[in-house]
Amino acid sequence: MNRHKKQEHFKKFNELYFNGDSRSFKIHALPYWIDNYAYWLNKEQNNQLPKYYNKFSQGKIVYIDFGVRIGSEISGPHFGIVLNKEDSKYKRTVTIVPLTSKDKPYYVALEKEFILNIYHFALSKADRISEKMDRLEKKFDSVIADFRNETSTVEYNENDSKFLVNHASIYFPELQQNKLYLNIQFHDSSTTIDPNEQLKKFSKAMLSHSGISEHPKLKETVNLIDSYLKKADSLAAQLNEAKELSSKLLELGQKLEKYNKNSFVDIQNITTISKLRIKNFSEFGISENTSISPESLEKIHTALFNQI
Repeated sequence: MNRHKKQEHFKKFNELYFNGDSRSFKIHALPYWIDNYAYWLNKEQNNQLPKYYNKFSQGKIVYIDFGVRIGSEISGPHFGIVLNKEDSKYKRTVTIVPLTSKDKPYYVALEKEFILNIYHFALSKADRISEKMDRLEKKFDSVIADFRNETSTVEYNENDSKFLVNHASIYFPELQQNKLYLNIQFHDSSTTIDPNEQLKKFSKAMLSHSGISEHPKLKETVNLIDSYLKKADSLAAQLNEAKELSSKLLELGQKLEKYNKNSFVDIQNITTISKLRIKNFSEFGISENTSISPESLEKIHTALFNQI
């Protein structure tokens, strides 16, 4: 097919998109669906499709982009329930039935099961994150207490004190000649300012100084400081990660408000789709993080059997 004929084939599409009702979801979604379709088709043409795919269990709830379809065929993003009894990482397709909040006579009612399962999932996550943060905060407090105990009372001889004054006053102007008073603080990821920056510079400068070997007691203390700084950084990183997870959980909670409705299964739109249409798994997403009960699955199977 030459270029002119290809352009002719797209005439109706262009007329529909540019002259159609812009308020229509399908008209609005057309270019995005075409982009997505072209992306995966290009991957397929160049033998770049994934070799392995997610394996789904029966009853798992997934989030699917159905794209733009015709008439009463379901379009756009929707949650769906996996029906396959057996699946594997080598299978590229999966059979699903879509979920909707609209009630029609031929739909299967799930009531609040979907949203309650997600709430239980979110609460379980929240409990685990809260417990983790408590443990990490206690560890961090313990590290700081140990650091203070081990470094605040260390005595230095006259030579050590002179060495400190000559080479460390740039980092700690208030440095006393007979003792080294230092402190480690928590570095919150919400700020780029590291409260332990000066202490890290001091530790690095002392350990890299050629004269430190002549001050074994001081070198031992600086090595101790360096080890505590690494412990503190590790715990701070874990705490900040837990805080980020907590924020994501809050976002999930906000999403749940949107889905706080009764759910229904649109059995007439049972379909087999490419797994590429399923939203990627996220630890704090709704897709793939919950399933419906065996009793609900049985209701769906019965309704499908009666329909067929």
